[in-house]
Amino acid sequence: MAAATVTPTIGDRVWAASRPALVLLASAMLGIIAAVLCRTFLFQLLDQLVAFVRGVAALIQRLTGVAAPEIPTRKWSEVDLGLGALGATVIIATVRETSSAIDELLKGWMNPERSVLAKAGLAVGVAFMALGLSVYGLLEIKRPVASTAITFQSEKFPLAAMEPATGHLTFFIPFLAEGGEDTFTEPDHASVTVGASDREFLLMLGRALHSCGSPSRPVRISVRGFASSSLWDTNGELALVRPADPAQREKLEDAKRAVDQVVSAEGIQHPGSDPAIARGHAFNVYLANRRREAVLNELTPNPVTAADPAPTLVVEGGPWTTFEEMQDAIAIDDSKGSPADIPIKGVLTRSVGVTVKDAASCAQQLNLDQATVSVQASG
Repeated sequence: MAAATVTPTIGDRVWAASRPALVLLASAMLGIIAAVLCRTFLFQLLDQLVAFVRGVAALIQRLTGVAAPEIPTRKWSEVDLGLGALGATVIIATVRETSSAIDELLKGWMNPERSVLAKAGLAVGVAFMALGLSVYGLLEIKRPVASTAITFQSEKFPLAAMEPATGHLTFFIPFLAEGGEDTFTEPDHASVTVGASDREFLLMLGRALHSCGSPSRPVRISVRGFASSSLWDTNGELALVRPADPAQREKLEDAKRAVDQVVSAEGIQHPGSDPAIARGHAFNVYLANRRREAVLNELTPNPVTAADPAPTLVVEGGPWTTFEEMQDAIAIDDSKGSPADIPIKGVLTRSVGVTVKDAASCAQQLNLDQATVSVQASG
């Protein structure tokens, strides 16, 4: 007796026709998901790797006293461009294999072999993963550059801002490390030492400002240091520091005297204030003033004042004498919000502002009626 012939139903035919399409669609989705996960975990891996290398470099520096090379901060835009280039390269390198796999699948679309279906799915997955990575690079290329009223394209410029009401231009020199025991035990600690790129900028800025001034009309600038709201020396930690270097010991004694003066002034202004908080505030004032001094030493190796016989650059104002005085002049108050976030927000305030109040012969009359604050971080 002859075997019965099974006639495929409409449902069977629809499934046979749609199965390869579903496999390709799923492969494409998995490829895109893989691209997103690759970028996400790559950034986390890079952060951990940089943190590990910095830790090893710091340990070597402590043991040998040899300063380790500075490790630059990772820029997301550069990594995205690299991923985009990688994705584009993979697409170009595999386009022939991908086309061949899909062509082979199309020939047996209704009843493809498993190996053919798997090969086509893998090729599509890899292609869409590469496409997903390349999209990050394309987005970075197409990202518009923020246009502002005043911009600085050179990488030598630090963070800069213009005050619309006065037209005064301020450059902010950052000090990324918090002050504390390491300020006195580590040579050239980043809490009070100007970075290499900022030193180069300040040298150029000083030369430029001197060239704009003249004895009849000197350039006038204001230099003000700032510190974060993080408190140190609240329990007398400063007295326990024991630097090995004689020069650092001298700076430590200067710090103790400066802190005592500010504490005394704050006690007069605010009787009954917490002595521990007052010492923390006073140490921050010391840090701000020492940062100011460090910037002035780079900007004007031979500091000038209005009392000089024929200055071409005049530095107005002086160091802070109270914490309240510094806080009233600060642009961003990192003490607002949760106290636990102060160490994170402190990077916004640990800086020195160099304000050009009169550029003398280089002064430009600006229409400030419609002006807005211009800020750009480069480098």
